[in-house]
Amino acid sequence: MNKQGAARIMKMLKAAYPNFDNNASPADIMDMWLWRFKDTPFEVVFEAVGEYIDGDHSFAPTVGQIKKIIADKNPGMTAAEGWQEIEGALKNAGRDSKTEFEKLSPAVRAYVNSPATLKYLATTPYSSGEYEAYQTRFFKCFKGDVPAQAPDDQTQNKKLENGGEDPRMRKLLQNLDQKMREKNKKEDEEKKENQENQEAESKA
Repeated sequence: MNKQGAARIMKMLKAAYPNFDNNASPADIMDMWLWRFKDTPFEVVFEAVGEYIDGDHSFAPTVGQIKKIIADKNPGMTAAEGWQEIEGALKNAGRDSKTEFEKLSPAVRAYVNSPATLKYLATTPYSSGEYEAYQTRFFKCFKGDVPAQAPDDQTQNKKLENGGEDPRMRKLLQNLDQKMREKNKKEDEEKKENQENQEAESKA
């Protein structure tokens, strides 16, 4: 979670619990949360805080309470289990990547980062270098309680400027779309040529 994400969490807690920061400096509280969740993706912390707010609590949560909610959601999830979720999502991600993305468990969803990633993987051949590289990195980096390698502030800001989508992933998707258009065009040309040949043969 970066500073921008921590500020959003503080705003949400203040709205739910008006006395949240009355006994300490709001800046100090935010710095403490940022420190303790610096390796946890914002989405994971945000969902855990939301779940706490939905419960019957008279006081704002402590860092420990939010960490427990996060840990309880995915106790001991392995990379193999996480990848199994992704493979299941890829079956329909080409048609509805948003719905499949939302079905993923919080840790896997935070790692995958966006429906665009699922769509890209769903339309990328298993034998391609991109698919294999993503799978290899997932098994190397994924952690069930703290999803891998939260982006630094600079990367996160670029993603926010682009509507939450990683520019590198958008470029990959654009390249893939171009390849798909070229493939479809070639297939259409071949189909048209075959039809013309069949018509010519029938007239002969």
